[in-house]
Amino acid sequence: MPAQGGGVIVNTASISAEVGFATIAPYNAGKHAVASLTKVAALEYAADNIRSTRSRPARWTHRCCGGPLRRSGRPTRRSRGTTRSDASCAEEMAAVVMWLGSEEAGAVIGTDVDASGGYLTG
Repeated sequence: MPAQGGGVIVNTASISAEVGFATIAPYNAGKHAVASLTKVAALEYAADNIRSTRSRPARWTHRCCGGPLRRSGRPTRRSRGTTRSDASCAEEMAAVVMWLGSEEAGAVIGTDVDASGGYLTG
């Protein structure tokens, strides 16, 4: 990226980077590490015109519009305070990542976009 004059690093963490969940300590630790790495990379590579950011999804399914979580016709169980009753889909997550990599998100540096469907809102 320095040779080409810059770029964007888009990491994906999880809500586990913000809150811990019992029984998955290694996963929680890994997501905290991704959050820290994003901030450090933003500081270290700013002079090379490289922007580092991350997305922070919650639960999601790879089958948008008809996947197993939606096919039953029943909303899935709401997670602590989430404003959505269903899981996000891969296409929604991809749209967040594409936006983070775009010039329109140029002011998002060293931090994340909460794509958790409102999980951390309540």
